[in-house]
Formats: sequence, C-alpha cells, structure tokens
Amino acid sequence: MAFKNFSGYKNFNKPNMSENARWQQGYFNPINRDKCLSKENIYRSSWELSFCQWCDRNPKIKRWASEPISIKYRNPVANLEYCKKNGLDTKDPRNWKVSNYHTDFWIEVLGDDGSIKKIFIEIKPYNQTQPPKPIPANAKLKEQRRYAREASTYLVNKAKWVAAKEYFAKRGCEFSVFTEKTLEKLGCL
Repeated sequence: MAFKNFSGYKNFNKPNMSENARWQQGYFNPINRDKCLSKENIYRSSWELSFCQWCDRNPKIKRWASEPISIKYRNPVANLEYCKKNGLDTKDPRNWKVSNYHTDFWIEVLGDDGSIKKIFIEIKPYNQTQPPKPIPANAKLKEQRRYAREASTYLVNKAKWVAAKEYFAKRGCEFSVFTEKTLEKLGCL
C-alpha cells in the first residue's frame, strides 16, 4: 500500500516543539528506516512517540507510517455555525461541512499464521473515547464549560471514527483506537 505524502498538511500542522507545548511533540527518526513508509514521522504526544519506538523495534511490524492518510468526515460540532450562517438544518448531517481527519498511524502486522493484517490507528486518552458524565442542572459555569469541551471532543472523535471504520472496511483494512490501556498491554508505556 502506497501513501501520498501529505506534506501540505504536515508543513501546515508541524509539531509544536517549543518549551511551552502542552504535549511532547516532534519528529521520530527510525532505526529501521526500511520499515517506515512516511518521510516525516510526526508524533504529537509522548504516547505516540512510544508507539513509534515500538513499531520500529517490533519484528512483527513489517511496515508502518505516521499520519499516512486523510479521510473526509462530517464534523457535527464545528459545522453548527456553518449551518446557522447558511440557513441550513443543523440536525441533517448532509448539511454539515466536510472536514479532514488524519489518522495517526498505519501498521502491517505479521500474524502467528503468517498472515498480514493492515491496521490504521488513532491514539487517544481513554476518557476521550467515552461520552462525558452528565452534570447537574445547577452546575457552575466552569463545570458547564468543561462538560461542553468534553462533549464536543467526544462527538467529533465519534464522527471521525465512524467515517474511518467505513472508509477502511471498504479497502480491506481495519481501524482501531488505541488508548493508554492498549499501549500498556503492548508494552509501549
């Protein structure tokens, strides 16, 4: 499987390597360069860096890539304003503006039976894969804002992952979300 170099995206969305960055970000230099198909191996968190290192060292990983592909999806949160501005029904997903979703990784894994499995992977904290817990009606403004942020994050993630599963299933690949729990089981953390 060949991947286009999304250099436009990667140049526009370079990792923040400054001291005040919220997460550890940068470029990973693989030791086993022949296994890695991406020209630039961007990591946007310490978990993604650990995953890059794991892919590079693991003999069961035959090939891998960082941010290899962009998928179109309809963003239920960012497009609320778009619908209102254009007088469109906000509840109809067909009216939502199309956005791009860049998956974190792609790997080819060698199975025990010699088969090769192709998996596209997103790495997220477990709490972003679950709907936020409802808050009481009399919650303080700070709590309401936190809930709104968590709900928005969850809705956008869910929309991305539904689009990714559908896209990759049509192409004979899998899509999976890895959390800290998955990374611990793999020995990455």
